Amino acid sequence: MFDFILPFDLSVAGAADKLRFSCGRFLTPVMKAITLSGNMGMIFVISAFIMLFFKKTRRFGVAALIAIALGFLFTNVILKHVIARERPFENVSSKFYTYWKAAGALN
Repeated sequence: MFDFILPFDLSVAGAADKLRFSCGRFLTPVMKAITLSGNMGMIFVISAFIMLFFKKTRRFGVAALIAIALGFLFTNVILKHVIARERPFENVSSKFYTYWKAAGALN
């Protein structure tokens, strides 16, 4: 159904893999920090809650929290189940599995 996505996914994963090989383990802490900051949109949730404390930014904080909640519902509750695309790194014969295994993400 979404065959056009696979070549793009492979090119991004290949570029990340080449970057990992060229820099060695130097970038691992940097990439982990970037990954953790984006987990579940925590940076945005924290920013929105901080905005709630100040009267000047309170409306923006409420709007941000509503937008985050709606985005979560749309993507995680509706869209993921409608598309139901297989995770590319779960298939052992997939090129993605090799990338994730080499990066240490799969045990």
